[in-house]
Amino acid sequence: MEKIVIDTSVVVKWFVEEDDFLSARDLLDRYKKGKVAFVVPRILFLELINALFFGVGKYRRDELKAALLSFVALRCEIVDMDIDLFFVVSELMNKFEIAAYDALFIALAKRKNIYLISADKKHHKKEFYKKIKYLGE
Repeated sequence: MEKIVIDTSVVVKWFVEEDDFLSARDLLDRYKKGKVAFVVPRILFLELINALFFGVGKYRRDELKAALLSFVALRCEIVDMDIDLFFVVSELMNKFEIAAYDALFIALAKRKNIYLISADKKHHKKEFYKKIKYLGE
């Protein structure tokens, strides 16, 4: 089974109908059928509720809880930060002048030598890592 890192821009589309949400839901269906496995950094949980609360979703208490519970129920591989990952994040930040949050997803994909799937073409440019794919590709 292929493992892939997914970023928050993909997960948000499971809950909010915005550009490429159908591609995001297709990817989720592939996961549920056992065709791919998701790897995510633990910070995705914070980014997800932040995006759903302040961003596109305008979710509130019960909706946020339901969204988090449905994501947790997927039982993705969740990766915690360690010093080596911090160093890779730092290198990416310095090289490409990107935020630590964005660099973390790339660093995780690099560490595992797997693809990063993103809907965020601004912060996850293919020049940052050769194994970045965008939703719908």
